[in-house]
Amino acid sequence: MKKLLKLVDSYQTLVFLDLEGTQFSHEMIALGAVKVRLHKNKTIKRFTKSMKVCVKPHEKIGRIVENLTKITPEIIEKEGISYKDALVAFKKFCGRDFTKTLFVTFGSHDIRILNQSLLHSKDASSEIVHQISKSHLDLSQVLSEYVRDENSNTYSLVNFLSLFGKEFEGEPHDCLQDAINLAYLYNEALKQPKIIFEKYVAWLEKYKKMPRPIIKIVQKISKDGVATYEDFKEFAYEEIAAPVKKKKSRR
Repeated sequence: MKKLLKLVDSYQTLVFLDLEGTQFSHEMIALGAVKVRLHKNKTIKRFTKSMKVCVKPHEKIGRIVENLTKITPEIIEKEGISYKDALVAFKKFCGRDFTKTLFVTFGSHDIRILNQSLLHSKDASSEIVHQISKSHLDLSQVLSEYVRDENSNTYSLVNFLSLFGKEFEGEPHDCLQDAINLAYLYNEALKQPKIIFEKYVAWLEKYKKMPRPIIKIVQKISKDGVATYEDFKEFAYEEIAAPVKKKKSRR
């Protein structure tokens, strides 16, 4: 996949990252990550290590988040560490590669959680958050440029994996399992670009936000298998110079 390869071209190490946050304040309550090394073709060579921590927020978790993540106040109290310590542990997990790592998430909400947590934990390292934000890749955004469902909605991580013929391993909303499955999705996107191509063509055939002459060209190609430059000019001419229907005169 051309765009994805370009985005990861200068990196040898990726960290796939998933965060869970509170329902209202969006503070981090859990962090899961897997670190991988890449082949020259940028597919995953090996998983090197993983981490998972619970983080103590200042505000309540929220019932919806508790039900989704199975993270309760009791778990946080027993296993949680401060946001400051979680960032330090994460940087240590990344090791010497920290400033040479691309951090991959599914969606932009994880970066929001990092920054929202800073607002509640003034003693935490803004430099660590800045580095993650600066070297960040939203895989969902990249894939969603080419793949949408029949209503032009973006796919979930589970549905993207299914598209490539893979089942989600483990429980969704477990931050470590989400990070691991995100790594699997990255690999499949590079290994099976034909699936993205086929979905992209199908989406373009139904996409209605292009200028009408372009829509007509795409529809003609889809129907007849061919369209010419003369067809394009004809469709464009129809938009500009098509005769206006006369209104019936009132008697």
